[in-house]
Amino acid sequence: MSAIGSTFTILSYPPVLITKQQEDQGVTREVNKYAASLCSANPQQFGFFAIVPSLQNITAVIAEIRYAYEELHADGITLLTSYDGAYLGNEIFNPIWEELDKHNAVVFVHPHGACVDCGLAHPALLPPILDYPHETTKTAMDMILNHTVRKYPNCKIILAHAGGTLPYLVHRAASLVPQVLKSTATDSSVMSSEDILRDAKLFYYELALSSSPHTLDTLLKNFPSDRILFGTDFPALSEDVAIKLSNELNDYNMDEAKRDNVYWETAIKLFPRLAG
Repeated sequence: MSAIGSTFTILSYPPVLITKQQEDQGVTREVNKYAASLCSANPQQFGFFAIVPSLQNITAVIAEIRYAYEELHADGITLLTSYDGAYLGNEIFNPIWEELDKHNAVVFVHPHGACVDCGLAHPALLPPILDYPHETTKTAMDMILNHTVRKYPNCKIILAHAGGTLPYLVHRAASLVPQVLKSTATDSSVMSSEDILRDAKLFYYELALSSSPHTLDTLLKNFPSDRILFGTDFPALSEDVAIKLSNELNDYNMDEAKRDNVYWETAIKLFPRLAG
């Protein structure tokens, strides 16, 4: 987006936009091939995150991951926060994480509404406004408590929207979860508060819809700046809103080293080809 000074864009297409009837390998493949064609036509401007079918179809997902990396040269893979009620730390997804780990994958985790049918507290409070950030937090904690981020260290996991509510709630979880685990554990391998806080720092946090001073204050107090990177929700958001949020980030008071990390250095570490 030249309007906000961006020189390179990673395109992503949340699989939530594909209906259940269409969640098959064929539709996924066509979306990924189209994204790859845009990038090959504009290699200095675009990269892309490939999508995969529902994670409940393990074989199809692994096949699409291999195709995306080996044939389409994707920059990463987009996953949703949950699939049929199972969050990303669930052991049923271990074969998928093993495949992603083999490819040193950048994994972009985008939320969707697990409680779409629960009813709205207010007609204006659509799921993306409040529910989605909580979904990101739930899947992040699930990956921490099931040791996903430790078991697959070659995966670089980016949480959308500054990690949802995780920056605000991580210390609460770190204080309370070990107590719950100790009351139910059958062995001594209970994660400590320090373990939880340390593993939360293994994620990356992108800043789409998350550039207000309140959000940035909390994020930067909890996580190192070399785990934070710029992002937008354009074109889901209008260009005017994207510019407004970008200006908020530009106006935020932080030192130049942190700003360099957020604007470009973290992205270059994740995508070394951008350095050229």
